[in-house]
Amino acid sequence: MLALVPLIIWLWVQGSVLDGIRTRNVRGHFLRGLAGTGGLYFSYRSLLYISLTDATAINYAAPLFTVLLAALLLHEKVRHHRWVAVGYLFLGNLPESTTVIGAILVVLGGLYSVLYERYRFRRSRVINASS
Repeated sequence: MLALVPLIIWLWVQGSVLDGIRTRNVRGHFLRGLAGTGGLYFSYRSLLYISLTDATAINYAAPLFTVLLAALLLHEKVRHHRWVAVGYLFLGNLPESTTVIGAILVVLGGLYSVLYERYRFRRSRVINASS
């Protein structure tokens, strides 16, 4: 809550407090907040099961989810060789000492982070710079 104070002051100086907090897309805000919260939750929760270095290494696999989400959300055609490459890259990214539940939590955190970035990018095309 305290973090909102500098934001409100900045918007007040800009002269656009109401414009900065008003939205036409409540559903988009909710989904973006849910995706961001889910990404952070699963990433931090995974640290109960695996080390920070293993979680960081697995989290570098987040760009691999771009292929998965492109196929599912954008209906792009992904050929067999690309799926094989994604599978090999993902398996090669898993450290040997990782527990299964820890790896799943990091993967879920990465997936939610990718979803958050998707909603953030979509929203950035329709808003002004001060909001």
